[in-house]
Amino acid sequence: MSLRAQNGHRPLTGGESSPESSGASEHAAKEYRSDLKTVTEAELINRHGVDPKKAEKKARDIQFVVSLMEQHEPFPGGTRPWRDAFCIAPFLIICGLVFGGALLFYGPASQELHKLIAEEQKAAKTTTLSPSSSTFDSSELVAPTFAALAVSLVASLVGALAFIWMSMVATACVVWTSLFLTPVILFCLGAACFVMGQALIGMVFMFLGSCFFFCTWCCWRRFIPFTIRVLETVSEVMTAHPALCLVSIGGRCMQVVWFVCTCVAVGGAYITTMGDSIKESHSGEEPEASGADYLWIFLFGFALYSGSSVLQFTCDVTYAGVFGRWYFQETDNSLMASMKVAWTTSFGSICFGSMALAFVRALDMVVTTARKAAQEEGNIVTCILLLVVECLIGCIGDLLEYVTEWAMVQVAIRGVGLLDAGRILGSLVLCSNSGLILADLLLGSVTSCGTLFCGFIGAIAGGLAGLAFGPSGAYLWAASGTIGFILGSIIGRAALDPIQTGTKTIISLWAEDPNPLMEFDHDMHNEFESKIQSKM
Repeated sequence: MSLRAQNGHRPLTGGESSPESSGASEHAAKEYRSDLKTVTEAELINRHGVDPKKAEKKARDIQFVVSLMEQHEPFPGGTRPWRDAFCIAPFLIICGLVFGGALLFYGPASQELHKLIAEEQKAAKTTTLSPSSSTFDSSELVAPTFAALAVSLVASLVGALAFIWMSMVATACVVWTSLFLTPVILFCLGAACFVMGQALIGMVFMFLGSCFFFCTWCCWRRFIPFTIRVLETVSEVMTAHPALCLVSIGGRCMQVVWFVCTCVAVGGAYITTMGDSIKESHSGEEPEASGADYLWIFLFGFALYSGSSVLQFTCDVTYAGVFGRWYFQETDNSLMASMKVAWTTSFGSICFGSMALAFVRALDMVVTTARKAAQEEGNIVTCILLLVVECLIGCIGDLLEYVTEWAMVQVAIRGVGLLDAGRILGSLVLCSNSGLILADLLLGSVTSCGTLFCGFIGAIAGGLAGLAFGPSGAYLWAASGTIGFILGSIIGRAALDPIQTGTKTIISLWAEDPNPLMEFDHDMHNEFESKIQSKM
């Protein structure tokens, strides 16, 4: 029986203490945590730093959130209602336009593109190598290239799984290596520059490496034990559910397919309808960007970010569902149940958040293009104004993406709409002070190290495969190694994505109800408490 079932299917909001908890734990909880059901304006002001002028309104908002949480329990039984379903139809229309446009414009766009390339080569009077200068046919490289890429893909996947396993059995080594990897790489680059006679560049690398080493040793070292403790737990869950890596990698592959289809559809439509302006640019003239050009940029950005964000958030909801069921000790078929929620009842909320984010990112692309055009024209005033606007829109986009990632945890756990998930998230973070935990986590360095590790594995495997399968003199090993590094980095980053989402899920559920974690992982519960208390 799950812990949630033992508690009567009722989440203990605000950190109500179970009868089994010790008196000291109850006293410690009262020092930093407020019960959402009974929180007062005085507690909001004194304990959680709320502005006295806003305390009354905040208390009313929290009571509304309590009613939401009582109506939507974590992992409700039966079929969940569909949330934000009105956003599914627009996204399906976008999918139809992208895939249909890719099929429609692929032929005409490729023909038009070949014409433009041929005209450019003819104008530049390009010359080709004589047949005698080539020792091999380019068609001979197709099969060896695909073989090298396949080897890189398999090796990168094995490297990602090995990194996750090492994160569980040798967590301290992984964390310490991740933090000191950057200064070590900079020191190695500096030494290589000294060997090649580039003393000035080598001194710059050595200086940067020393700065990173100083920051790591003096500023971040005290956060390492806590990061190790959290990574141990998250890696344990990922090792118990290795299919999470396949879900993540599958999502990244679908993002690549979406990117290609979007480029073909929007690019083909643009080439077909705006061919004259493209020919003018290739003929040496530089026509000014028109409103139609910016419209095409916006459409491309909106379509691209809509699809890629939907795929990313779908994976995030799946991860959150798996980690949430682990938190409540409901591990039966957790992956399939989580994927079903992500692709059905919560898909509308995913589309809602994705399209809102895509709108902001598309605006950012338009403003960035206009700023670069003003910069090339030498219009300093316009360039400065657009740079300010670009920074504002970029900040709004980053904030929206960050909040949406956290809100997706509540979407996965409770099946609420996106806006209600944001309201629940804000109240839980406020009344538990769990936001203070995040500043002490260094998991970003761990995922970066894992990404580089998988990249190097893919590069080595691709290079060796290219050397073994490629014809002599083709230098396929260099190209295969480079592509293998890129492919391995993508695979590694994708496979390690559940680390971030899993940590967010554990913190979010602990902010609502610490008792499950207190029962089966009391040490981590104490770590969370001590981190918050040390900053209050």
